[in-house]
Amino acid sequence: MTDADRDPDGVARDASESSPGIDGSEVARRTLLADPDRSDEELLSLVVDGLDRVLDAPPRRHVEPGETLLEEGGPVDELALVLDGQLELLRHVDDEEVVTHRASAGPILGLGALVGGERAFFTVRARTDVTLLAVTFEDFDWALQQDPSLRLPVLDLVLRSLARRHSRSVELQLENEQLSRELSRERDELARTLHALEGAQVQLVESKRLATLGELAAGLAHELNNPVTALTRGAAQLREDVAALLSFEPEALNAPPPSSADRRAARRRLTDALGDRQLAEQLVDTGVTEPEHARELLDEGRDALQRRLLERRTAQEVRAIKEASERVGELVDSLRAYARTEDEPQGGVDVREGLDASLRLLRHRLEHVEVQRDDHDVDTIIGWPGELNQVWTNLIANACDAMGDEGTLHLVVDQPEPDWVRVRVIDDGPGIDPEAQHRVFEPRFTTKGGRARYGLGLGLAISKQIVSRHHGTITLDSQPGRTEFTVWLPAERR
Repeated sequence: MTDADRDPDGVARDASESSPGIDGSEVARRTLLADPDRSDEELLSLVVDGLDRVLDAPPRRHVEPGETLLEEGGPVDELALVLDGQLELLRHVDDEEVVTHRASAGPILGLGALVGGERAFFTVRARTDVTLLAVTFEDFDWALQQDPSLRLPVLDLVLRSLARRHSRSVELQLENEQLSRELSRERDELARTLHALEGAQVQLVESKRLATLGELAAGLAHELNNPVTALTRGAAQLREDVAALLSFEPEALNAPPPSSADRRAARRRLTDALGDRQLAEQLVDTGVTEPEHARELLDEGRDALQRRLLERRTAQEVRAIKEASERVGELVDSLRAYARTEDEPQGGVDVREGLDASLRLLRHRLEHVEVQRDDHDVDTIIGWPGELNQVWTNLIANACDAMGDEGTLHLVVDQPEPDWVRVRVIDDGPGIDPEAQHRVFEPRFTTKGGRARYGLGLGLAISKQIVSRHHGTITLDSQPGRTEFTVWLPAERR
């Protein structure tokens, strides 16, 4: 080699670095590595031969499978070359061993200590029978000084091992990132599933509670049925007997009581005509509203007047008993219809009758609500009447809540399509927030006072389940001043 083949420091240069046909990066690569075309096995053999030559063939060490060569955090005082067998590198995470390198372990042990560390970064364990050539760092350094030709093969082996481990570390990081994303997706899905399960559990409890109430209502309706029947029959008989005793026509006992406005007007007329407010009130209470009639009674004498007043009051009380017994009978019938349960769907179900029963049950909520009915002739359906009555009761009760028990409730039953019966429940309440409308059928979600909040809102969720069980649909259309729930049910085929 001529002087031109050396740099100013006397280090040999590859002649190819001045050749115009070789790329600069390739020159740098060939300068750093002993021979990039050599395999790991060839490089390892080259290094082992050099160490054997310089150190007079150091003894080989044999390791059994499962034996630990280095402990994580333990001291490292020698460099070992793996001549045969397979190793695995582990790290302890939360008292558990995690394998980080197997195929990427490389043929050199003690790399961390070699590049400046004093403790083992990994736990090294034999996976198979392993044969090692181990030398102390002092002997290894002395061998490199004695034979500088070993430096490039050793450097090449070290760089390849570090590059392989680095690549594996990057792969592990990417795998961890992918696992984190998958875990995040699974966590979100688990949260959604948990939320759905919680809603299903609450709904199941509420359904069980409603079923229990239905059983109690059915039992109560059964127990009340006989007394109510006797009361109604007794009131009818009493009406006839009282009419005969008082010389009234039975139809006279059916006259409806005057309205509050009519009573006030009659009281004023009688007070002006008779000059006695207390007597005027008594006369109005017995149905006397005109001064001429009052004077006729007064002409008969006080005793006759008192008798007539007693007769009138008795007639009113009989009428009140009759109306009350009929009212209780209607409530019992509605309660029996509401609590009615069947294992199999029934044919011939008229949705209008179900609406009637629900309105009777909710009459106390409708005192200040104007109920408008728009019933058309529709086909019957096949279904469970008790469950459907629960739907109508929920929808009407929700409308009352929205209106504050004061407003206009419009109920429409029609059949715009031959195969479908439609029921519409419309109120003139404040409406439902558009952002909340898509959630009204979710369990535990309700709207109160024009704002959404979580609570035990299961009425609409259960109603949707019941309608779906009948192979129908329920929809919502709401805007300020008008909210409409529409139920479509398949008509019974005839």
